[in-house]
Amino acid sequence: MKHERKMVPVSVIIPCYKSADTVRRAVDSVWMQSVRPTEVILVEDCSPDDNKTLEILLQLESEHPQGWIKVIPLTQNGGPGHARNSGWDQATQTYVAFLDADDAWHHRKLEVQYGWMESHPEVAISAHNFKQLEANEQFIHEIDINNMKVKKVEASLLLRHNVFPTRAVMLKSDLTIRFDDTKRYSEDYLLWLQIIINKNEGWMLEECLAYTYKEDYGSSGLSSNLWLMEKGELENYDFLFKNGYISNYKLYLIKTLSIAKYIWRLCKVSLRKLI
Repeated sequence: MKHERKMVPVSVIIPCYKSADTVRRAVDSVWMQSVRPTEVILVEDCSPDDNKTLEILLQLESEHPQGWIKVIPLTQNGGPGHARNSGWDQATQTYVAFLDADDAWHHRKLEVQYGWMESHPEVAISAHNFKQLEANEQFIHEIDINNMKVKKVEASLLLRHNVFPTRAVMLKSDLTIRFDDTKRYSEDYLLWLQIIINKNEGWMLEECLAYTYKEDYGSSGLSSNLWLMEKGELENYDFLFKNGYISNYKLYLIKTLSIAKYIWRLCKVSLRKLI
C-alpha cells in the first residue's frame, strides 16, 4: 500500500464497540487525509460480538504500514471515556484527535485543523463543524480555508451548549485532565468544560470537516437513552458546582436551559417516528 504523504504529529484515537460494520470507513477517512497522522490507535472495548470487531481491527492493522495502526484490546467494557483514556495513555504525539468508529472525516480535516493549531500554539483544544449524511452518501465537498471563520469558545458559551462534537476535537496530548471513565454518558462534555473552565483556550473552526451517519440524539429511537444523556449532562453541572466552578444561581439557570432542550429533543424524536 503506497503511503508517501506528509505525516503530522497527531495521534488519532478511535474507540470501537460492536463496530465491525463501520470502522473501516472511519479508518479509510483517516488514511486518505491530505496529511496523515503519525499513528491511529484503535481501542477495542470488549465488544460482545464473538471477536468480529477485533478481527476487523487486526485486519486493518495488517493492511497498513507497520506501526501506523495500534490495536488495544480491552479485557472489560468500560465505555467510550475509558476507551479514549486508554488510547490517550498510549499516544506518543503532540496532538490527539478523536473519531468515532461510525463517523468519518473530510480528507483535509487534519491539514486544516492541525495547521491552524500549529499556528496558534496558545490553543489547547479546537473543534469544527460536521454534517449528517445518509448511510451511503459521499462525503467529499470543497472547502475554502482562506475564508474560514473561527470563534473563541468561552466557558459561558460552552455551559449553554456543547459546541465540541467529539468527532471534531483535537487537543494537546499533554493536557492532564482526562475523561471521567466512571461516566457512560456526557463524559466528553464534562472534559471539554473542565478544560475551558481551567483557563485553557478553546476555539471553533467554522468549517465542515467531519461526517456522522446517525442523529446525535435519539438515533436508537429509545427515549430512555435520551434521558440517560440528559442525566449525564445534569450531573456535569452538579460536578462543576460542587467543585466551585459555577455559582448556585448559574447552576439553576443552565439546568433549566438543559431540561428545556431535553424536552425539545423528546418532541423532535417523537415527530421523527411519525414521519
